[in-house]
Amino acid sequence: MKTRLFVCLSACLLMFFCSCTKNDTSTIILMGEENNVADFDTLCPEILQRAMLQHGYGSGDMSFHLVTPHNIEGKYVVDGMYILHTNEVFRAGTDYEIQMTDHVDELNALHSDSLVFELAEQNNSSIKMHYQLFSGADLTYDLQFDNAFVAGAVIDNRGVNDTVFILYYECVKGYPVKDSGWDCEYKSRELITGVVTEGGIKDFRFGCICHDKWGEDDYLLQRVDDYRISMDYNTQVSPDYVTPRIN
Repeated sequence: MKTRLFVCLSACLLMFFCSCTKNDTSTIILMGEENNVADFDTLCPEILQRAMLQHGYGSGDMSFHLVTPHNIEGKYVVDGMYILHTNEVFRAGTDYEIQMTDHVDELNALHSDSLVFELAEQNNSSIKMHYQLFSGADLTYDLQFDNAFVAGAVIDNRGVNDTVFILYYECVKGYPVKDSGWDCEYKSRELITGVVTEGGIKDFRFGCICHDKWGEDDYLLQRVDDYRISMDYNTQVSPDYVTPRIN
């Protein structure tokens, strides 16, 4: 029993690692008037918005107030993810159910998940993104988005009004353990937020929620509506840390 639980936990650990810009003033399209941009509230459910505000920025009593986004193009490196909060449960309803909140300290001690994402061709609120999630040296996910979206937002960041960007998108991820043979995939709705500075992103936050899942072995995955909020591990060490832009 202990051996099987250890194998299950080890496999689950690998899963953690899933409006004006360059246009001139004549082509500015106001927020909410672009017909090719996914609605923020539809793509990012309220449960994820509230979790991001409460656990990422310290205020769960307000909504994102969307404004025109800044240009956020560049390639950024998050060298380790620090989990601020999760309600994830894996193998739910089985003898091997795992409440991941019980293992957050262990995961954060490892801080082996890292993220490299490159943003290009921002046009009003749409942007292209190349997204690579690593677990240690292993590339877990390599995704290309032609339809990610970006907005600006005014939030109460622990009593101080900050204007951050919100990068939001939806993707499909499979079980990342190589050659596992397991049949399961899930639809992940994700947010990346922060403040763009000359050197990179300050107050980087990452939020994701399971929107749907399917496959014969989908019980291996987190439950639908389970979410996770993380930040750059280096911010835990130094609150003024800036997630670097590398080009």
